[in-house]
Amino acid sequence: MIADLLARHRSRLLRQTPQPALLDEAELKGLLDALARRSDLPAGALDPATAQGTALARRRSLADAITGVDWLQGALLESEELGAVERTALLEGFHRVRLALVAESGRRQRQLEEALQRGEERYLTAARAAGFAIWDWDLREQRIHWSHTLETTLGHPVENLSTLDLWLEQVHPADRDRVGTGLMRALKEGALRWSDSFQFLRRDGAWAGVLGRAWILHDPAGEPLRVLGGLVDITEQRRLEGELTEAVRLRDEFLAIASHELRTPLTALQIQVQTLAHGRKSGPQDERLQGRLLRAEVSVARMVQLVNDLLDVSRITAGQLALDLEEVELCQLVQEVVERLGPDIQRSGSELSVVLPGEVRGHWDRRRLDQVVCNLLTNALKYGGGKPVELKVELSDTEARLRVTDHGIGVAPEEQERIFRRFERAVSDRHFGGFGLGLWIVTQVLEAMDGSIRVESQVGEGAMFEARLPLRPAPARAGSPPP
Repeated sequence: MIADLLARHRSRLLRQTPQPALLDEAELKGLLDALARRSDLPAGALDPATAQGTALARRRSLADAITGVDWLQGALLESEELGAVERTALLEGFHRVRLALVAESGRRQRQLEEALQRGEERYLTAARAAGFAIWDWDLREQRIHWSHTLETTLGHPVENLSTLDLWLEQVHPADRDRVGTGLMRALKEGALRWSDSFQFLRRDGAWAGVLGRAWILHDPAGEPLRVLGGLVDITEQRRLEGELTEAVRLRDEFLAIASHELRTPLTALQIQVQTLAHGRKSGPQDERLQGRLLRAEVSVARMVQLVNDLLDVSRITAGQLALDLEEVELCQLVQEVVERLGPDIQRSGSELSVVLPGEVRGHWDRRRLDQVVCNLLTNALKYGGGKPVELKVELSDTEARLRVTDHGIGVAPEEQERIFRRFERAVSDRHFGGFGLGLWIVTQVLEAMDGSIRVESQVGEGAMFEARLPLRPAPARAGSPPP
């Protein structure tokens, strides 16, 4: 009876009855078909495990599913063809569908609660391991709610720091005004974030270094509502940074002492070798000895350069890179460097071409500018692979530009920023010697004269280094004594 009624009135129900947006036509047909198939069976045959409403609930929210069921029940009960028995069976069937939806709702709620609990446990475990205490400041209630990691991180019970005043009382007096003022300024100015690092008093009386960060939430009118943040214990990090700073200081001090001590005997040795190599008359019997002396001269000169580089490191890091500014003619200086490096150019196998515009005069430190030209040209010869090297000087109204280009191994784009750092290189020191200081020293010297350096390069296609120098550095540079 009910099956026939549903079959006869299905099209009318779908066409004429207002259909809620929560239940589309395909899902309504499916539910009608399921009820029609089961309507002639005993009421107990409507098993909640197979009810269409349960499947519907998995696809939509449970509230939406119950609304659809309510609408469908009301539409069917409007029919005058249903007798009392049929109405009772239909109502019982819909009741069981609702039971299935409620059971599904309970199951999903339990799953959600379990997932939230697991997520909170994982989050708190991670926060505890990271030394991270979380705080939530309700600006309307003027209360701060803390995660329980506050006690494991800094020793304070959460109720002890429930207001801003109580929170700031634990900040070191030297930091307290800055931290409080900075936080209130962030609120007043409509900032989205706040951060600061300061000393925080642990409950055991020790001071901990902490990093405080917060995100400020606003209402639609732009008024701050809540501040969500955290404190990270960085005491150990600060201690390690202090050990590292001391280690760097000791290293630089050692380099300075070692450089000074090594330079004196090396200079004397260099003079002796040069005297022997160029002062004696060579004959057939002396050619072998002469060759050895020349090679020794190159090695000693290399050692002297390395020691000078180390000495420059100690001077630069100590802030002692003073300049002796004077009028310098750059093209003449370049020619002097090229002539001095003649043996190195010959040994490299590279053909050097030099393009100079005539005179380029500027107010620079001659010795330091010589160092820049020498380092850039030496690098090009070293990494040029015996291919041609070009050196070019250009002049504009306000600056001079020195370009040194090779066609050797090149520098990968991701390495180009790193090669200007101290003790860094883009290639293995197994194939190329040195400390990785040349480009760092060049950068420091150029910046001291208000200049800059850049590189253009691709792997296997060589590299172009361009040094740019204003013709007159800032007046504050002038008159500085030489290092």
